[in-house]
Amino acid sequence: MGSNKSKKPQMLLCILLIIVGLVMACGNFIPNDYIKFGVTLVSLCVGVFGAFNALGQSGNTNEETK
Repeated sequence: MGSNKSKKPQMLLCILLIIVGLVMACGNFIPNDYIKFGVTLVSLCVGVFGAFNALGQSGNTNEETK
């Protein structure tokens, strides 16, 4: 049985994580370029993966009820 929980908080968290990744990529918060690249890449990948995951799960509730 699927629950009808809203994925809006998860989606907002993912969007916030993507924005933080973009700010870190453009800013000088981390002086080492390699560490900045790694942290930025991880935050962007986790944010995009979470956003796709939240969007994909919202369509599964319709298929389960059929």
